[in-house]
Parts: sequence; C-alpha cells; structure tokens
Amino acid sequence: MKLLKLVIVDDEPILLQGLLKTYDWESMGFEVVGTAQSGEQAIQVIKEKKPHVVLTDIRNENLFRYEIECQVDAKRTWILKLILQPLVENAIKYGFCEIYEGGFIRITVKEDAGQLSLEVYNSGKPIDGKMADKINALNGAPLKDLRECFPDKKHGYGVTNVITRLRLKYGEDVHFEYQAENDGTRCIIRIPDDGKENREL
Repeated sequence: MKLLKLVIVDDEPILLQGLLKTYDWESMGFEVVGTAQSGEQAIQVIKEKKPHVVLTDIRNENLFRYEIECQVDAKRTWILKLILQPLVENAIKYGFCEIYEGGFIRITVKEDAGQLSLEVYNSGKPIDGKMADKINALNGAPLKDLRECFPDKKHGYGVTNVITRLRLKYGEDVHFEYQAENDGTRCIIRIPDDGKENREL
C-alpha cells in the first residue's frame, strides 16, 4: 500500500516531538516527510515535499483582517448557501500566497439596478489576467462545458461549482466576474431580480 505523505506543523518543539513519537504513522497509512515550527517554515516544507496531508495547530492571526458591508435587508434577502465561501478561500489561497500578514478581505452585498450584487475583494496578489479571462469567459458557456474548462482538475473547481449552482437556481442572467486591480483582486457576482429564484427552472 502506498503511504500518504504527511507534514506535521507545531510551534511547540515538545509537542512536535510528541506527535512524531507517540503515533505509529506508518500503520495508519502515513509517511512523515517533513516538519515545521512556524507558518513560514510550513509553506517552504509544503512546497518542497508536496504532502497529501498537513497536520497543524498553527493559525496566523495576522494573515488578514476582514470587513463585511451588507447594504440590503439580510432577513429579506436570500442566496444559495456556500456561494461566498469558495471565493473567500480563493482570496486566501491565491491572493495571500506571497504574504504572511497584513492582508485584507472585504465582502460587500448590495442591490444594484434591481440586481443583487455580491463582491469579494482581497488586497493580495492580483489574479493573473489570463486566468481572469478564462473564468470570465464561463459566463454564457453551456453548463455541461464548464467542468471541461479546467482539465487539470487543480484549478477552477470552486468557481465552476459556484457558477453552475447559481445558473441552475437563478437562470442564465447570472453574471460572474473576476477583476485584477493594482492592489488586489475583486470577484463580482450579479444575480437578477434581487436574488429571487428563477421559477422557470
């Protein structure tokens, strides 16, 4: 049986040693290929060892701060679950991939010309222009073709899932767009009719 590669991260040396010596990782299907004692070390080890699993108790509380600006009546506005989560995860994973602190995420929900507008902005690394164009081209593409736009299966799963679910629920007038800015990336979703479900579907 092929063992899964495991990296263990803990900022307390005694706990790190305890994790290494207390458990029989091999009998559980793991090979410990690296350890780290900080988030910065962990990133380097992960890049080098490419583990299947990372076990960590470290949280970087200074990585980013966030702000939510809701300009609609939240009690009367409905949206599918788990629409913003993948976009925030992408902001952290890709936007903050080159920083260790000081990031900023702003989520804005507002009504704009009879549409519900959801925006996720991050102050990290701007999205690559070609990737933004590729994602933006998914607007209007047949649903059956969306998954084929990212054949490597390493990118685009969360975005295509969000677009698919939105279009199935609200129809073809959903608009999804990524914008690269000088100081970060903005993702904008516009849902027609203030988020009301498309009853024809």
